[in-house]
Amino acid sequence: MQQQMVKAVSELLGQASEPGVLPARMADLLARMSRHAEQDGDERVCRHMAALHSTVTSIVQSTQDVSRCSAIPDRLAQLQLKIANSYACNPQLRCTWLELVARGHEQQEQWCEAALCCVHIAAIHAETMHRAQRHPHGWAALASVSCNVHEDERGMGDDPDLAASEDSLLSWLDRAARAMQQAHKPVLAARLLQLMLPMLEQQRLWQRLSQCHLALHRAYERVHEQTSKPRVDSFFRVAFFGEAFADEHGHEFVYRESRAVGLAAMCDQLEHVYARQLAPHKLSLLRDSAPVCPDTLDPAVAHIQVTFVEPYWPARRPADAHQRQHDVTQFVFETPIGAHGAPVHEQAKSRTLLTTERALPYVTRRVRVVHSQVEQLSPIQTAIDAMQRRTDELDDLLQHSSTDLKRLQLTLQGSVSAQVNAGPLVYAEAFLHRDRLQHYQPQHTHALRRLFRRFLDVCKRAVQLNSALVASDQHEYARLLDSEYHLLARSMATLDAHMADEETQPNRPSSVRVLAEISGVNDSSV
Repeated sequence: MQQQMVKAVSELLGQASEPGVLPARMADLLARMSRHAEQDGDERVCRHMAALHSTVTSIVQSTQDVSRCSAIPDRLAQLQLKIANSYACNPQLRCTWLELVARGHEQQEQWCEAALCCVHIAAIHAETMHRAQRHPHGWAALASVSCNVHEDERGMGDDPDLAASEDSLLSWLDRAARAMQQAHKPVLAARLLQLMLPMLEQQRLWQRLSQCHLALHRAYERVHEQTSKPRVDSFFRVAFFGEAFADEHGHEFVYRESRAVGLAAMCDQLEHVYARQLAPHKLSLLRDSAPVCPDTLDPAVAHIQVTFVEPYWPARRPADAHQRQHDVTQFVFETPIGAHGAPVHEQAKSRTLLTTERALPYVTRRVRVVHSQVEQLSPIQTAIDAMQRRTDELDDLLQHSSTDLKRLQLTLQGSVSAQVNAGPLVYAEAFLHRDRLQHYQPQHTHALRRLFRRFLDVCKRAVQLNSALVASDQHEYARLLDSEYHLLARSMATLDAHMADEETQPNRPSSVRVLAEISGVNDSSV
């Protein structure tokens, strides 16, 4: 009954000539039906009526909102997705609305989001075939492309009207793969193409099979190219404050940009979209990460706070650039604590961890933040975090089979050059000098020392790799980097000698000996 009612509501809304009248009549009808169900006393009927009331109300409200938000693409896509989600019990209508979302993304050249809409539609077709025992895996086959498929499509209803076949599934997979190529996501394009191969072979479609293998070959070529020159997505936390935003007031979203975009450019983009739509309300953009108290803001002014955020991985940080930017549900941004220019042993920061409702990238460009957690980092924890990032950045470059020499040299110079390597030395002097050790917890000082050893080891390997790759006209530059590395290593080894007696234990080498071995410095000279 619920599926039939939902389908009828969709048809009525599509035919309504007076948008404001039909929802009011429908709300009255639903209220009467709910009262009759309660009087009947059947709990099962009451539960069904409550679910039906919630679904239909969501469809009606979202359909009304769509007409008011047509000039705000991200808001429009989210409302259309909300309607699509309301049709979870009717796969055919859900596919119709997801295709509508895809077309909007294609018009905005948001190819990754458009591709993922096609992936979800393909998952619905695959699951419909699976239930008819015509596909081996159903929606699960698409879970390797996006983890959101599992969340969104596992509970879909049955629909005998959905014309799902191998031809329809192949069509949606092909459309998704093409869009992924345009989105510069060759890893995902390759996964989609691989799903097509067995079906094309089974149908003996040799021409299309040949074309699919060729497309797969090109996709992996681009995967190889991106190992040395990865495409970087940008992510922003955007918070809305003010009565002009209605139900979005006080809510936060994480936006994804399919290229490297600065904070200023993102702010300009949002200002261009919202300034005209919010008139006569004044628009104000907050371009920092400081906490905002809505009660202190003028409610008549529409405020948008924009903050650059990064994907956060609580366990080991993925070495592959694609993995670091795909299926991400947690993001982080940091806010300095203390006076600007304060010494490093007084520089603390707060770290805000955001958890989103769905993983990015998704079928919409933005996803709502459902949880926010703030933690305070002490000055030594701030130093540990800074050294970890610096070391990981250089280590990532060494993992690639095809090294971007220019990027390697720039990163290496930023790590060992005498003009810019004051950061590591200042951290070491501030937190690891004998006179300061008693001010910090042993686990933090040990962690920082281990990081310095790893940092010097990574720098040494980077210097060696650079010397092996440079052309003849850069040999002098390579020797300069090698000399600056050894100067940095000597300085670190000399400083670490001050704490050697605190660390040395029986049968365990001291940190000064480890540093000396890494840097090639004779122990007696330290």
